[in-house]
Amino acid sequence: LRAMAAILAETVAGDELAARWGGEEFILLIDGAQASDRAEALRRRLADHAVDADGARILVTASIGLSPATPNDTLDERLAAADRALYRAKQSGRNRVDIAD
Repeated sequence: LRAMAAILAETVAGDELAARWGGEEFILLIDGAQASDRAEALRRRLADHAVDADGARILVTASIGLSPATPNDTLDERLAAADRALYRAKQSGRNRVDIAD
């Protein structure tokens, strides 16, 4: 979790937000213009980063669900859409990015 938090902190810009959502889930509120490219870059960076835990080398992967913002969406609607995309990414083999419909 600490390694993930450090990578997320390096990923977000000054007016963006990264936070632990619960368990092993995180939420990012980022600029939508390049969100898909940035999510894929984050996924690759995590996959390339090994964590040392008591002498064991642990590889980290991420399944990412994106929810593009539209003017009339509520935050709850966007989070629900991102969550559905996340579970599609997990069901499609994990370690991938999926974008909500």
